[in-house]
Amino acid sequence: MQTFPQYTRFIHFIKTGELGLINHQMSKEKIKAMLGRPFNILDVYEGQSGKPEILTYQYKNLSIVFHNSKLVFLSIEFKSSLMGLPKELKIKWYEEVSQLTLKTFIEIIKTEKLSCERRYEPALVGDNVMLWLPKGRIEALFLPDTEFKLWKLTAASTSIGTGKWETTNCY
Repeated sequence: MQTFPQYTRFIHFIKTGELGLINHQMSKEKIKAMLGRPFNILDVYEGQSGKPEILTYQYKNLSIVFHNSKLVFLSIEFKSSLMGLPKELKIKWYEEVSQLTLKTFIEIIKTEKLSCERRYEPALVGDNVMLWLPKGRIEALFLPDTEFKLWKLTAASTSIGTGKWETTNCY
């Protein structure tokens, strides 16, 4: 059976949803203390509080989303012009993982014996391939126009999406 020692820390991420020192229990203040001021902050006002209930911090290709001050998910894009993750995270796997194909990704999750679902929602996904790894609450998105290379990884504190998905096993 093939092993993937070069992806050890990446595999930890897809198993746990923890990105370096960032985990889902962290506050906005701890994130800013660790990574500094985000290069972009997006906020969405909901309800009548007058305060943003959904807040997104963007650091290069990393977006960290809070809902009512609680970290709900982080998302890593691989096909963006900003390229990379904040150096403070000391993530060394970004470049190599950015070249992962769907086939290699599935081989990694099979080798690691991770459960995985392929999700179908034609209106949202189109020809893209979306995989859900429940253990780490990771969603992986692969695009056909990049020869099915990895486009985005999202780690959530809970299951992503509220819609009904058609699912099948990944492999």
